[in-house]
Amino acid sequence: MKSKIVLGLLFATALISFAAWSRWSNDKSDKPAAALPLAVKIQVLAPAEIAQTLTVSGTLVGENEATVISETNGTVVAVRAQVGDWLKQGQTIVQIENDLKRVALEQAKAQLLTAQTNHDKAQKDLERYEELFKQQITTQSVIESARLAERAAEAQLKSAEAALKLAQRQFDDSFIKAPLAGRLADRYVDQAAMVMPGDKIGVIVDGRQMKLKTSVTESEIALLRSGQTAEVIADALPQQRFTGKVISVAQKANSERTYPVEILVPNDAQESLKSGMFGRAFVQVAKAEAALVVPSSAVLTDPSGSYVFIEESGVAKRAAVQVGIQQNDQTQIVGGLEAGAKLVVSGQQRLSDGARVVVEN
Repeated sequence: MKSKIVLGLLFATALISFAAWSRWSNDKSDKPAAALPLAVKIQVLAPAEIAQTLTVSGTLVGENEATVISETNGTVVAVRAQVGDWLKQGQTIVQIENDLKRVALEQAKAQLLTAQTNHDKAQKDLERYEELFKQQITTQSVIESARLAERAAEAQLKSAEAALKLAQRQFDDSFIKAPLAGRLADRYVDQAAMVMPGDKIGVIVDGRQMKLKTSVTESEIALLRSGQTAEVIADALPQQRFTGKVISVAQKANSERTYPVEILVPNDAQESLKSGMFGRAFVQVAKAEAALVVPSSAVLTDPSGSYVFIEESGVAKRAAVQVGIQQNDQTQIVGGLEAGAKLVVSGQQRLSDGARVVVEN
């Protein structure tokens, strides 16, 4: 009997112990495990320089270019310039036959000389008759006739002067000349070619300075102004860099709803830049010195705005920021941070405000 009582007591004790252990085990499993700190990398902020650059592309042309047009008709009897030649302003490119024009010019000169002689005689006759009239030796009708003769002679003189100018112009037009100093980029006629008024003879390009002609969108036009510097690269010369400046910014959109812009680019001594080349310009539109510059990837956004994480004593703290210049993978911070702050630049996507972190720089 006693043995049964002892066994019962032992069994009850075991049940109580098992229940207590189970409760302790459940209580322990319900407690959350302490979160492990997240590994991050940081950057200590210090003042730096950042510049914003706008990239545009377009076609290079000479600062001054001109298409040479014939003002006369006839056969080309002489070619005075070859493609690639440097020409002075007024230098002959081709000569058109002008034998008849030369004859007409000489005739006009002779007619002017005759008209000048007749006018001189009419003036002297008028002066002589006026003197005789004062002496009452001649009549009023003679004076009037002399005056009419002088006026007619003057009109003939003016007509002869105009005829000479026309003949001289027609003769000069037979020498088709460069309207400006530059290089003969193209010539469309050769020896013995027949030309008519309005025909294109060639193209003159002054390539000492070039212009990059481009156009920008309405969102980009606000960034540009005359005088901004630009680095220019021609696709045909990828190893060469040319420094230019913006000289023209349109105030009105064209039919394509873009705004024309021109960038002046001094050429090198060899005139390596050629008219018609495709080029790109990198225009510096903004610059900030002693700015807080951070990797763009460190700046996160949500509906409330831009923010970053700062590490302080092993804890990540969220900080709202205002951004300024953004260029490539760099962003300027204009508000919300100060120099010396420890900015999280790696691992920030996994953080929340107050998270424990460990720096692994």
